[in-house]
Amino acid sequence: MSINFNKLTQVGSQGGVMDPSKEYETMLEHIEIAREGLKNIRTAREKKKTIMEEHERAKKSYNNTGDLYEPFDELAFEGKTRIDMIYYDQFFQKIEEDEDKLSEIVGSLYKTVRDIYEFVNIKPETYGRNINYEFLNESVEKQQKVISNIIYEYINNHFYKMTPEKRQEKYLEESRDLAKEMIKDGNDPDESIKFAIKQTVMEGLLERIAFPRPVWYRVKFLTEDESYGQVFDQEGLIKHVELFESKLFELSKIIAITI
Repeated sequence: MSINFNKLTQVGSQGGVMDPSKEYETMLEHIEIAREGLKNIRTAREKKKTIMEEHERAKKSYNNTGDLYEPFDELAFEGKTRIDMIYYDQFFQKIEEDEDKLSEIVGSLYKTVRDIYEFVNIKPETYGRNINYEFLNESVEKQQKVISNIIYEYINNHFYKMTPEKRQEKYLEESRDLAKEMIKDGNDPDESIKFAIKQTVMEGLLERIAFPRPVWYRVKFLTEDESYGQVFDQEGLIKHVELFESKLFELSKIIAITI
């Protein structure tokens, strides 16, 4: 398009005639601003596209956990819960607590356990060598015997086989806060330390029953992995895990008296 400078006249703010050269400069400025705006729009679109592509790749990577983890399954969780309750039946036989209260505490814990399995989209797993969903077809007597042996083996290896010195060396750091709290409440120091160590041992067992080690390592990894946090609600997962650990701590204090 050709521009006729002789016709580029306009009344200014003071009633005068605008200089054609200034009119042209203003036009060029507007064109440059528009061009810059379009460039920014294109850049933003490309950036958004790249982010979305990276998001989808990361999401696909985390959802496709390969052969290690199958996706969450409701029926599998129901089966796991039935097996896990056999463990708790064994624990509660030695506890003089209100049965309804204990059921409420365990029920609350396992609501959070389910939330975590579903959140990370991992099929629930059971704890114990050769313990799978077929185990539910065994007689009640056999179920109780097998589970009782698993519990005894764990506690024996992690507590009874250790000397008091070894126990403190292994567990004192984890049990320190509870021991201090009990001593502060007027309990015997040695007994307080011993009970706090028992609580730590039992907490480790209950944690494994709820989340066998490979699953728990995966869950903890996802609470810390920066890439996971860019794709999923990492803060939500962290809150679930913290709630689980809080409930587990309180329950393990009750069950620790069975050791």
